[in-house]
Amino acid sequence: MKEYTDTAKRIIAASDDPKKDAPAKRVLMSKLIIAHILKDYVEEFYDVSVDDIINKCIENVSYGEVPVDNNAAPEFIKGLANEDKSTSGDDLITYDVLLEVATLLSEQIGIIVNVEPHNRDNGRLPYSIINRARYYVARLVSAQKGRYFVKSDYNSIRKVYSIWIIMTPNEGKNTVTKYEETPKCIVGNYTEPNSSPLTSIIMIRLGKIEESAGALKILNMLMTAMSAEKKIKMLEDEGVKMTREFKKEVEDMCDWTEAFAERAREDGWEQGLAEGRAKGRAEGRAEGKEEAKLSAVRNIMRSLNLAADKALTAVGIPQAEWDNYLPRLT
Repeated sequence: MKEYTDTAKRIIAASDDPKKDAPAKRVLMSKLIIAHILKDYVEEFYDVSVDDIINKCIENVSYGEVPVDNNAAPEFIKGLANEDKSTSGDDLITYDVLLEVATLLSEQIGIIVNVEPHNRDNGRLPYSIINRARYYVARLVSAQKGRYFVKSDYNSIRKVYSIWIIMTPNEGKNTVTKYEETPKCIVGNYTEPNSSPLTSIIMIRLGKIEESAGALKILNMLMTAMSAEKKIKMLEDEGVKMTREFKKEVEDMCDWTEAFAERAREDGWEQGLAEGRAKGRAEGRAEGKEEAKLSAVRNIMRSLNLAADKALTAVGIPQAEWDNYLPRLT
């Protein structure tokens, strides 16, 4: 039996829900990965090197400690906490990652960046995820009063970026979309001076490695199930400088992914068998068994964001039989 690292064991033991995104967040929240995201998708850093972003720009970092619904100015403190807390029976939502980032090549003193890795997309939530992101940036603007500006010094408000990494998107895979307020003159032709956007939302929806590039490709590599050795080699080939600490985090993440894959195979197979048995009673045993396998494959594809061929291999279906399944998995 596979012996997992202590970190992987703690992650697995800490959650009754194996899909919980804590292990992914540990890697996605690293300064190294955030720096690559800023470099590719935040205009203030297009011309700044990844090393400079890490060493000269990223300043105060908070991991899961600052409440969204906090009327006081945000306190940027270190330490890892849960995504959702409960106080007096009421849910208290915290930002996954909150950073103060200095801008080297801009007139702005600095910006505030919020990063939110998320395991669910529209269709699997009771709300629009873009509306949640809009609420977050609004809170991050209003919370600046008393820290970055006082009274009516509104020109000192810092720009806010909220970056959402959708790890298992329902649609729009391998896309990066920016949402900003845009002025629209209704009568005449005039634009307010200093009217550049104060908030920006970036939605990153992951997909297949081979269909992506840059920071999106790096994120896809991190979130695709494979051995730690292969993943580290691919990241290095993509220009990611692997520190000893970051390699360890990647190894822990891969151990968790493998453990999750085993559980997903077991859960998917059991669910598939149950569904297959029900259908088998009506349409015959042979078709029931086939439906069981199909259900197991679909569960693994959805849970681990795997391509159909990878999921078929994980379930143990011989390649010679794939033609019977692939048309029904697309």
